Amino acid sequence: MTSTPDDANTAFEIFPWNPQLETGIAIIDDQHRNLVALLNKLGQQYVQGVSKQAIEQILKELSDYADYHFRTEEMIWKSSLDGDDWFSGHVVSHQHFFAEIQLLRTSDLPFHLLLEELFSFLTQWLAYHILDSDKRMAKAVHAIADGLSVVDARQRADDEMRGATAILIKTVLSMYEKLSSQAMQLMQEKHARQKAEAALDLSEQRWKFLLQGSHEGFWEWAEQDANALLPDQLTQSLLQQAEAERGDIHEEDLLQLRTALSDLWQPNHDEVKVTYRIVLPTGALRWMELRGKVIQRDNAAKPQRLIGTREDITERELISQIIRLGHEALFISDARNRITAVNHAFTELTGYTEDAVLGQPPSMLASGLHTQEFFSRMWQVLQRNGLWEGDIWNQRPNGERYALHLFIQRHDGADGSPSHYVATGYDVTERKRYEMELQEQRKRLQTALESVRGGTWEWDLTTDVFIGDARWREMLGLSLDDTGLTRIQFWQNAVHPDDVSRVLTLIDEHIRSSDELCEVEYRMQTQSDEWIWVRSLGRVMQRDEAGVATKVVGINIDITQQKNHQQELEYVELHDVLTGLPNRNLFLQLLKTTMLTSEDDRRLMAVIYLDIDNFAEINDQYGVETGDRLIVAISQRVRDSVREHQSLARIGGDEFVLILTGFSQEGDIASPVKRLLMHLAEPMLINGYSLECSASIGIAFYPQAHKVDADGLIRQASQALYQAKQAGKNRYAVFDPDNDSMTRRKLEKIEAIRQGLLQQQFVLYYQPKVNMHTGHVSGAEALIRWQHPQKGLLLPGYFIPVIEQHHLSVAIGNWVLESAFRQLDQWIEVGLPKDFVVSVNIGVVQLHDPSFKEYLVELLKRYPRVSANQLELEILETGAIDDISYVSGLILELQSYGFTCSLDDFGTGYSSLTFLKNIPARTIKIDQSFIRTLPHDPEHFMIINSILGLAKSLNRQVIAEGVENILHGELLLELGFTAAQGYAIAKPMPAEVLPDWVATWQPPQAWKSCTALSVDRIPLLLAEIEQRSWMVALQQYFDGQIDCPPSLDGCEVVDGIIPQMCLPQAGVSDTRWHDVQSRYRQLLDEARSLVWLYQQGQIDRLQFRFTGFKTADKQFIQQLRLIRREA
Repeated sequence: MTSTPDDANTAFEIFPWNPQLETGIAIIDDQHRNLVALLNKLGQQYVQGVSKQAIEQILKELSDYADYHFRTEEMIWKSSLDGDDWFSGHVVSHQHFFAEIQLLRTSDLPFHLLLEELFSFLTQWLAYHILDSDKRMAKAVHAIADGLSVVDARQRADDEMRGATAILIKTVLSMYEKLSSQAMQLMQEKHARQKAEAALDLSEQRWKFLLQGSHEGFWEWAEQDANALLPDQLTQSLLQQAEAERGDIHEEDLLQLRTALSDLWQPNHDEVKVTYRIVLPTGALRWMELRGKVIQRDNAAKPQRLIGTREDITERELISQIIRLGHEALFISDARNRITAVNHAFTELTGYTEDAVLGQPPSMLASGLHTQEFFSRMWQVLQRNGLWEGDIWNQRPNGERYALHLFIQRHDGADGSPSHYVATGYDVTERKRYEMELQEQRKRLQTALESVRGGTWEWDLTTDVFIGDARWREMLGLSLDDTGLTRIQFWQNAVHPDDVSRVLTLIDEHIRSSDELCEVEYRMQTQSDEWIWVRSLGRVMQRDEAGVATKVVGINIDITQQKNHQQELEYVELHDVLTGLPNRNLFLQLLKTTMLTSEDDRRLMAVIYLDIDNFAEINDQYGVETGDRLIVAISQRVRDSVREHQSLARIGGDEFVLILTGFSQEGDIASPVKRLLMHLAEPMLINGYSLECSASIGIAFYPQAHKVDADGLIRQASQALYQAKQAGKNRYAVFDPDNDSMTRRKLEKIEAIRQGLLQQQFVLYYQPKVNMHTGHVSGAEALIRWQHPQKGLLLPGYFIPVIEQHHLSVAIGNWVLESAFRQLDQWIEVGLPKDFVVSVNIGVVQLHDPSFKEYLVELLKRYPRVSANQLELEILETGAIDDISYVSGLILELQSYGFTCSLDDFGTGYSSLTFLKNIPARTIKIDQSFIRTLPHDPEHFMIINSILGLAKSLNRQVIAEGVENILHGELLLELGFTAAQGYAIAKPMPAEVLPDWVATWQPPQAWKSCTALSVDRIPLLLAEIEQRSWMVALQQYFDGQIDCPPSLDGCEVVDGIIPQMCLPQAGVSDTRWHDVQSRYRQLLDEARSLVWLYQQGQIDRLQFRFTGFKTADKQFIQQLRLIRREA
């Protein structure tokens, strides 16, 4: 084959070299150029028709050089990445190259098809090898040379290969995938065309010069004869110019081509431009563009001479299709930032059609979420660096916003100014929304940390460095300017000595064996030497390859206030408020311990049950205050009189119990008991009165021949006390287990209860539970009644105490449970809401019954319409529950079925704070004894407020029982209570009445308008309680029930607490409060005058003025109400 002078310039390269292919490693880039040159040489030789042997020789040369190149590469990569999976994977890819070459060379394909497969593989493999694999490895080697670790170097290489580089690789590989199958044919055709062009005459050279910008041939048409052609004939003649040398016009494009050419017949149509396809003999398609211009017409304006070009635009069309069919949205804009091209993915993502955006600025997509400053910075970066990458929010035509990760690249023209911009992007809306949700969660977490006043910390176990945040440092009184970095020894030194061993043991066990959350409570010393309680929650966040913990993070929460609440309630729970003596709950604990000691020592002990004779008469005659002082004096006299006592407790209004130990025989008890009775009978001076009282005592010894527990021992002493009372008081009696008539009567009553159960004499009444503010009826408590055939309807106090420790209580309890289930099922049928909850009292014996859980589950199966969450279990006699662990596990198991649990009669001394903390009861029911005296008892007010605070801190619900009037409800609502039951709402009622009551009940208007007070207004409510208590005491003084009037010097709450602590936060003006204090002073002045009248014996004048005084008192209380309830 003869070469032309232009062969060197027009040689077709199937893999043209470009500086973008360089890796930055000179030796590798030189070898890559040689590989590319060999591949192009192989293609050229095949096109020029050299022999198969010559092709094989070049292919061998290419393979040998590739082997040399691979060894060079592997040596370079190994020096930096030896042992890394990138290096091993790269070596495997080299082996795969030779395996694929060998497989192709040994195939049975015809030679020309074999070469097409070979060229396709070589171009694809070499493009990926250079553009992606080698370039990525080179970037990693450069990064390692800069001092990065292998992991960080790989990460940086991956980051740099994203964005524009990734788009370039993806586009080039896609183009070679589509073009490689036609590469050889293009080369052959171009070679043939070059030979044909060499044979053109000088006139064709002239047109070539005029059309030198064209990539294809030119054509010229002139009318050959004098007869004018008809339009159809002209069109047919021109079609010959559109035909390619070796192909036919695609039949689907023939019509549009004919139409375009026939338009030249029209005088005003001098030019034609049309795109069409031709079909080669092999079946391959080529895209062509035909251009033509009429340069001569006859007198009738008919075309006589045309010139034009025919250009093969296959490559351009294929690239256009790649752009259109790409998965990422793409658009191109010109130098004036007007969109000139988009692909299908763009229209799918944006919602705009191609016609709608062409010629428009990209700003038409703006969402309005970015500032002008954002776009200004974008253009600054784009103009400075030539590219910009980032996330941007756009908006669809329907107003819907979406997030796009966008990569924009600037392309410059020959003069260096921007010619156009290419932008690609993909949808990241879900990722951005997730990031925003994550940010919102972080904000909520921060808010939660701030609300619980939590401080975070981090402990590096490898260095023992301990870092606490600002809140952690503030908690300990450390300087906020510190970095928070310290050693773990600092934290350990701050932990209370009594806690440090326990805490360190727990932490050590946790970090050695668990990644779960570790929680521990302990005390820490602040910089001001104060001790605070903290709850610390931590978790192992990092372990080394051996599984050894290296990092722990966590949070410390200041729970000092909560602990103080617990201590206050523990005292209330375990002690009598009036005397400070242990109450029944604490006494039981002490008694159990003493009983065990007595067994070990083989010595007798005794429980002394003491009751003051005729105390009620003293209380009625001299007043409650005198009675209370008498109780305090008696408790002190008992302590002073009986040196042998171990524990003394007050368990009732005028009832005491004490333990005496160390007796050899029962007769030894006589001396200390008689001494006690004698001392108690001596007169006592109380409030100016000389009071004489006596006491009756019951005694029970331990150990006994028959088994008895602590509760039983107290009951025996109580029964002996009853005998002493019956015998004439001011004496003692000893319990005789063998001749106890009360025991026989109890057994008789138990049998009667058993028969009543068998004869279906028991019924359930239901007392509603409501929201006092909204009027919503949430449920009702099931209360058992005995419809006795002779005695009528009996309340549970008549029979429940008799069986509370008897196994018959289980049968009664099971009857109550099934009756409640059956009634709920009936109520559901008549339309009572499915969220209506019935609560049932559960005694300690029933709670410990092995079949208790199974029975509840069986009831669920028996009544499928009833949900477990419709039944609430109220735990009774909590002080008698010894095995808290067992009960806690049982309740958790029941709650897994959906049952709920509440703690009944809280605050009476029978409710254990330990039980409350460890038993997952969701509701606390405050005993009605606190509620009844709430309006005029400041102590009960403070106890109720403390219980409410504890309940909130433990995330428990609270309900008040015993709401008997409107005032009870108002005060509770202002304290923050909403759930209640009591006679002011409804008395217990038969089941058939309840649905109509639920449908019609509305709370009093006073409750509807009453809302919870803020913390800073609570003292205003306490002032009303204090005033009521003061008024009651003044009335009792005038009635002669007490000897001394209440204080006439003012109330600390009104004079001190409210002005100093409450008013500034509550927003009450000084002027407003001055009016209140002025009225209060007037009341005190009037009270002094009334006391003077009483002391002077002017009772008539006192009574006359006292009526007006009570009215003024009511007005003062009303004024307090108005102030605390105003917004």
